[in-house]
Amino acid sequence: MRLGAWGAEFHHGDGFKTTAYALSEMAAGTSQDRRFAELLAALEADPTSSPR
Repeated sequence: MRLGAWGAEFHHGDGFKTTAYALSEMAAGTSQDRRFAELLAALEADPTSSPR
């Protein structure tokens, strides 16, 4: 997962990616860096979890 130009990008094992536009600056009008860091920390704490 990384923070891309349009939000958080979840990279799948099959080469595809899913973008969470809710974590983009356009979604809230402000930077979502803190929320992205929280999400990344949660995923790193439990690597078996997958975003839905």
